[in-house]
Amino acid sequence: MDFERKDGHFTGHDGNEIEMYEVTHKDGKRHPSVIVVHEIWGLEKNIRSIADRFASEGYNAYAPHLFSRFGKHFTAKNIESAMARFFSIPENKRWSPEGMSSAISTASEAEKSIIKQIFESRAVTTRLMVKDLISLRNHVAEQPSSDGDKIGSIGFCLGGGLVFQLATESPIMATSVFYGANPDPVASISKIEGKVIASYAGEDPRVNEGIPAMIKAFIDSRKEVELKIYEKAQHAFFNDLRPTYKKDAAEDAWNRTKSFFERILK
Repeated sequence: MDFERKDGHFTGHDGNEIEMYEVTHKDGKRHPSVIVVHEIWGLEKNIRSIADRFASEGYNAYAPHLFSRFGKHFTAKNIESAMARFFSIPENKRWSPEGMSSAISTASEAEKSIIKQIFESRAVTTRLMVKDLISLRNHVAEQPSSDGDKIGSIGFCLGGGLVFQLATESPIMATSVFYGANPDPVASISKIEGKVIASYAGEDPRVNEGIPAMIKAFIDSRKEVELKIYEKAQHAFFNDLRPTYKKDAAEDAWNRTKSFFERILK
């Protein structure tokens, strides 16, 4: 296949330039598109690889670095070190003011900024990123090589929650959620126009506690969701750069997602 990989950018909802990795076909034909949304680690190698995989399946793929709007210090190295500090706090204290203070007490300025932006100001940060994704969706639809509104999205962890929320606010035909948070409010699932497939890890209690409310919202709104929980898999089982990677679950989830997108977008 004839496609081009490049690091580019798009204009966010407020005029800020947002970095992204894009893989687009150069065969003169119009292709369906997939927006690939990163985990809390940012636009790392794994996410670029997933974009490449979608391109190989005949899609244009766009992977935004949503943290780039917050400054150049949101590098992979700084995010990794900031997360290491945060996750060193015992889980039962991690989200408390004391836990947050402990995480940043000896952190560098870059690490402090990252921890505060991602965790302390999480609601505001999430809202900004969803608005940027709406802008990206509209940008993608206007590209010469895009097949109009045949746009899907896939997101992991943080990105899973973002694409779930995006589906309630923008016309996305196919959404694939990997261990992501429910939309806020969960009743906004009634506003989803497209189709949803969801993949969760069996050993992921913090995320999974939201599944019953999510299923109820789909039932109440008479909408469908294709859902599978992978027993013995942990959070981030799809990321082959992380120790929680689980090959059999990742391969099955990929095949389910691939078939789902083919059915709806092609």
